[in-house]
Amino acid sequence: MNTISSYLEQACQLMRERKERHEIEKQLADAGADTNTIEQVMDAAEKDLIKKTINKGCVKIGVGILFLGAGFLCTFLFNHTGLNYHISLYGFTSIGIILVFAGMIDMFG
Repeated sequence: MNTISSYLEQACQLMRERKERHEIEKQLADAGADTNTIEQVMDAAEKDLIKKTINKGCVKIGVGILFLGAGFLCTFLFNHTGLNYHISLYGFTSIGIILVFAGMIDMFG
C-alpha cells in the first residue's frame, strides 16, 4: 500500500514534468489513492513547488543585487583612477537588473 509521502513524491515528479493537474490526479487515482488523499497530496505538492520557485527567485534577486553593488563599486573606483569604467557601468548593471527582474518574475509571476 502506498503512503501519502510516496504519492507526494510522485505528484512532485509529475509537476516537474509539467503535467496538468487533472493528469496528475488521474495517475494518483490509478495508483490507488482516494479522493481525500489526492486533494491533500495536490495541495502539498503545489505549496512545495511554489516555495521552491520563491526561493529560486530570492537567490536570483540576491545575486543581481551583488552584481549591481559590484558594478557601482567598480564604476566608482575606475572613474576616480581614470580607467575605462564603461564595462563595469553597463555590463554589471545590465546583468544585475536582468537577474533582479528574473527573480521578481519567479517570486510574483
